[in-house]
Amino acid sequence: MLDVMKKLLVAVVVLGVMIMLLASWTLYSDGSNHIARGLTDHISKLYHSASDVGYWPTTHIHGGGVTCNVCVPPPNISVSSAPSLNKKNISSRIVSTALERWQKQVFSTDMDLNTENFTIVMLTYRRESILPKILLHYCETPRLAKIVVIWNDVERVIPQAILNLSNMCRIPLEFIREKENKITNRFKPRPQIKTDCVFILDDDRWINDLSDLTFAFNVWQENRHRIVGFENCMRSHSLNSQGQYTYDQAVPGRGVSIMMTATGLLHRAYLDMYFDPGALLPGGMMKDKDWTMYCDDILMNCVVGRFLELVSWPQPSLVVVKGKGGLKNLERESAKAGGHPGLHVIQPDHYKRRSVCLNKLAGIFGHLPLKLTKIIVKENVKT
Repeated sequence: MLDVMKKLLVAVVVLGVMIMLLASWTLYSDGSNHIARGLTDHISKLYHSASDVGYWPTTHIHGGGVTCNVCVPPPNISVSSAPSLNKKNISSRIVSTALERWQKQVFSTDMDLNTENFTIVMLTYRRESILPKILLHYCETPRLAKIVVIWNDVERVIPQAILNLSNMCRIPLEFIREKENKITNRFKPRPQIKTDCVFILDDDRWINDLSDLTFAFNVWQENRHRIVGFENCMRSHSLNSQGQYTYDQAVPGRGVSIMMTATGLLHRAYLDMYFDPGALLPGGMMKDKDWTMYCDDILMNCVVGRFLELVSWPQPSLVVVKGKGGLKNLERESAKAGGHPGLHVIQPDHYKRRSVCLNKLAGIFGHLPLKLTKIIVKENVKT
């Protein structure tokens, strides 16, 4: 009798182990759970319960020999629950396949956070007086793999003096001359971009302390699915009683919903989404001047927001970073030397145009896929 009970006990234990192995295999064979597993391993301990107000508990990020104190965003999404594709919102099998591919790219865990780096993509138009100073400044950025300069002045060749800057930069400095002057050229997917992280940077933006850019990159590594940018470039939107959206500056207490990509880190998969006709955006959309010249960054924020909705992970498309050294705009310096003064200067109705864009996007998507956030991620500086 005792032998029979022992055998039964062994059988029960073996059966239990088999059930656990089967459950584990099922979990890890599921694509979405596999995608989230590495993220959970890396950062699930970094999230704390908190409401969406003010600054957040700090933790340490170690990367590339740099140790930073980072304010961690609150868990408005669960890191442990993987984003799964919401296929009922997708009408085409082709579109579904594209989204599954992008999902795997954005939520991939196949990287070493300590050695990962990023690429700067800088669109430039008639800013030759400040461009050398700008480029040589960013050439010294830690964790930077390459700078890709998009020459948007289609009427002029790139001056040799500008091309020679590549000999003075410690990293590869590549120039691409465009055939059309479109501001959306900065979002084009390009074979020159080898890193997952792309820092879209205007040719008149000067980050005083380059360690702030390294810090922003560390924050992006924890928020690979969002646009990470500096507080000087955050904007907001509101909805009036007539059901019309308005584009505006950041308003204290309301929060922000748009990151101007004058300084924005984002995953290169979003460049593909931006230009893939029919996947997230209507096929002929890029022929509209509103996107090619006025509202390209608003559109990118909506692409990110819409993608996160489709993978059942709706949340703000942006993360705002506050650096120690501040950010300067050198467009006035450029204008004094005869350079381009900036779109908002030559377009007095700039904000009105961008409000029109918000309402057009709400019509295209059926709603506006932008969400407000009051989070600002700040480096914890010891006093």
